[in-house]
Amino acid sequence: MDINQAKWFLRVFAEGKKLDTLTIRELYLSGYIGIELLSPGKEPLPTVITEKGKRVLET
Repeated sequence: MDINQAKWFLRVFAEGKKLDTLTIRELYLSGYIGIELLSPGKEPLPTVITEKGKRVLET
């Protein structure tokens, strides 16, 4: 995922819209968001935009 894609998805997330699981995974693995891990079999819920993600949004 390039920086422009990450910025777009972070804006979508910041507006309160739901992201699909693959997008959440990519943003998490790239360090842009933190997730809440629930019991096995449940969807991961993005809960916070990290400092790295905030820097991307500010550019």
